[in-house]
Amino acid sequence: MLQTQRQIEILNKLKENPALTTKQLAQELKVSEMTIRRDFNDLVQQGLIIREHGGAMLPHQTINQFTDQMMEKKLRLNVGSKEAIAKAACELIKEGDCVLIDSGTTTLALLPYLHNKKITIVLYSDLTLRNLPKFAGDVILLGGSYNFDARITYGPICLSTLQRFNFDICFLSCIAINTENGAVFTAEMASAQLKESSMSRSNQKVLMSDYSKFDQNGFYHFAQIDDFDYIFTDYSGDLEKFKERTTVVVVDRKDK
Repeated sequence: MLQTQRQIEILNKLKENPALTTKQLAQELKVSEMTIRRDFNDLVQQGLIIREHGGAMLPHQTINQFTDQMMEKKLRLNVGSKEAIAKAACELIKEGDCVLIDSGTTTLALLPYLHNKKITIVLYSDLTLRNLPKFAGDVILLGGSYNFDARITYGPICLSTLQRFNFDICFLSCIAINTENGAVFTAEMASAQLKESSMSRSNQKVLMSDYSKFDQNGFYHFAQIDDFDYIFTDYSGDLEKFKERTTVVVVDRKDK
């Protein structure tokens, strides 16, 4: 494919899907990531795209639009699997518990199962709050600086407040899991600090992840698999070596 043809294809793909990364474009167009980066540079000079977080987007798309569209796409992926994972994980919650729920789309699937539970939910994500139905318990949204990309509060104020809680359970998601060395990744440092702090203040640490996150590497390593008390997943690969310290609950995969 000629350079001009490839760059036209990049523009067309960004119109269809503004969440494409450099790696994804390289795979789809069957070229190296370096080639895509050179194409990005040419397109930036022409004013046709702007660079953003490991990829690119069209100039008329604001950061919020990009984030919202990316999140909407994630919310539509593997829906049945996430619901099955959430239904199994919520069985851990008891009346009166104080529960931390982070901002991932898998942990978001917990929310419909909590409407009749008299518990306290602590959040640092306005996306989680927006999707939370009215229920019998209490909700605490932590303050702090605001990250528009991740849709979370973060920073010294948020972390300081978070450290005052004792959670019965924290429910965390991730962007990738390396099953060779057990590393668990998130997308950015701000959320990693919140996840790490939540784990340090929780009696039970729960990781919720659908199969698509396994056998992957991510940007920021924040935990190991065996740092968690439970993993709820529909991943069908071998996790036997992690079961000595972590309870692995495998649900039936609903999205095939």
